[in-house]
Amino acid sequence: MSFDTDMVGPYGYCSDVSRTFLCGNGKPTNQQKSLYALAVEQIEYNCALLRPGLSFREYTQKAWPIPARFNAQNYGCVAHGVGMVDEWPGIALDRRIRR
Repeated sequence: MSFDTDMVGPYGYCSDVSRTFLCGNGKPTNQQKSLYALAVEQIEYNCALLRPGLSFREYTQKAWPIPARFNAQNYGCVAHGVGMVDEWPGIALDRRIRR
């Protein structure tokens, strides 16, 4: 089960929480483990790119290349602001990059 919940609260407090839970008594399948590993790899890779002076364009060009088989399911951006009200920045994917 997955959910994504966002909140803009009092005094400008914002929260953007996405979580996925494995339900039931079973263990994750190999496919689920593989998808989780790819998600962790993407986050760690993109976080490692962050540094002072990095432009949005450079970040887009260097970001983790999303495998072509996930094109139909991709989020559409590499990163975004807090995520509550479509605020700036929205850093787009470089769709030319595929592995």
